[in-house]
Amino acid sequence: MIGHPKPSSTGPAPVRRRPGFSMRLWWLPAIALAGCAVDKPYAFLDGERHNRVELNTYDTQIVSVDGKYYLQNSRVLIEPGKHHIVLQTRPPFGFSIPPEKALDLDVEPCTRYWFEAKRVNALTQDFEPRVNYKEPISGCPSASPGG
Repeated sequence: MIGHPKPSSTGPAPVRRRPGFSMRLWWLPAIALAGCAVDKPYAFLDGERHNRVELNTYDTQIVSVDGKYYLQNSRVLIEPGKHHIVLQTRPPFGFSIPPEKALDLDVEPCTRYWFEAKRVNALTQDFEPRVNYKEPISGCPSASPGG
């Protein structure tokens, strides 16, 4: 056949690699991670529950923190201090609009918070926003002068 190469009896041709190509990019992940370094205390807010054992508790979405809105975000990095947090949860069966509630919280430095929506029962629209769990963030710079 004209235009088609003859099949090789020795198998496919070896793949040619550019010498040193993989070695040139070894430093990219290190630079990307260095950009993530934070030198001041922070806190992390998570709308999903850490502990899912208690009945009638549901995951939340963080709608806003101090008037700054977050679109479809359940995890937010903020500075420590007093904050006004608006949370939203999935509506129960029979309702179509997700309910929102506010929570005022004095956020501690170097702490991660998980939130939940606590309902009286699975059929009520009203809920109480609350902290489900909190833990220290390892590797977070301390607010104390000693480090």
